[in-house]
Amino acid sequence: MQGIIVAFLLVAGILAVAYGHDHAHYKFAYGVKDPHTHDHKDQHEHREGHHVDGEYSLHEPDGTHRVVKYRSDHKTGFEAVVDRDGIAKHPHGATSYVKVTHWGNQGPEEHHHH
Repeated sequence: MQGIIVAFLLVAGILAVAYGHDHAHYKFAYGVKDPHTHDHKDQHEHREGHHVDGEYSLHEPDGTHRVVKYRSDHKTGFEAVVDRDGIAKHPHGATSYVKVTHWGNQGPEEHHHH
């Protein structure tokens, strides 16, 4: 019985090596422009083997436009460059439900060393 198991494992191993596989490759792109929700975004990506290049962009709720260009491979890992265009606009008189954060109030005159 052990001989049959060893033979099976040997054949399975040879077939797995002989079968091999192609490097992954694909391209995709999509975009959303919804006038009702004001959701505007685009993305495209290209993969060839272990190397991926892509970009996505979206309109932020504050009126700015964010563009992220990224790449990834097995040597350098994931790298992204983020650009933001425009000036953020926030409505006056709106109620904020976010508590004040310690980093939000640090300026040269506000920062104290203990």
